[in-house]
Amino acid sequence: MSAKDTKWRISYGDIRYKNDVQTEEFDVVVVCNGNCSVPRYPDIEHQKEFEGILLHSMWYRRPEHFVDFKVALLGCRYTGIDLSFELTKVAKKVYLCHNWTKAPTILPDNITEKRSSFKRFTKSSVILDNGEELEVDAVLYCTGYVQIFKFLPEGIVKIGKNGDVSNFFKYIFLAEWRTLFFMGIPRQVSFFKMSDHETLFIRSVLENKAKLPNDEEMQKIIEYDGAYRLITCHNQLYWDKELSQYADSFQPYPPVMKKIWEHNFHSWSNDFKNCKKIIYKVLGHDSFSAE
Repeated sequence: MSAKDTKWRISYGDIRYKNDVQTEEFDVVVVCNGNCSVPRYPDIEHQKEFEGILLHSMWYRRPEHFVDFKVALLGCRYTGIDLSFELTKVAKKVYLCHNWTKAPTILPDNITEKRSSFKRFTKSSVILDNGEELEVDAVLYCTGYVQIFKFLPEGIVKIGKNGDVSNFFKYIFLAEWRTLFFMGIPRQVSFFKMSDHETLFIRSVLENKAKLPNDEEMQKIIEYDGAYRLITCHNQLYWDKELSQYADSFQPYPPVMKKIWEHNFHSWSNDFKNCKKIIYKVLGHDSFSAE
């Protein structure tokens, strides 16, 4: 059976009912299970001994639950920064812990930055790798998510050293099967723009309109992308341009999108508190205004 005519037998049902299982065969499957649904929990010594609140940022809802608390956050990417700023409105003390050289944005005085990760817990504190002890009432893991595809046959999806899928062509399909597609694999990107063009690319492949490389060249691209090229906001528009060239059915996003992102990233890095208030207006193919 070739990569183009592989069929898929899928069993599905309501997980609330043990015997609710139905099986059907499909010509094409598009996996859209998201990559922000399975929290990544770090393995910290004596974690179960901690008597305070311990949760992943996925379960965070309102800052009011942390009024007058001393809170330690582990992780200094977008979520860690966002929640630490929000918690300063109600918390007694906010520690932002990470193992970066420095935080990616300018922090206010009421956020205490600790450039060290967690080593172990006590009943009422967390011990950092540098030996410092923080007495806290709550801990928030801002440590991202893991990509899991337990519903697929073992071995189809390969996860690389960086924890991301490493064997998809342009992070959308496997060279071996042209009837199994994945959406939303890249992380730290503009999801709405990405999913729009991923859909158009998949349609182009299914309609046999896509100008794809031969099998040998495709495998080289997959190996390179899987080993070296993690798609993020920094290079998403270059990836989008490649998709449009392969699909030959839609135009890539105009240069103004890259300029808006660069402006927003600069604002995020230098004035996180106010960057969300910026209103962008697209004025042309290559120009915009920010208010």
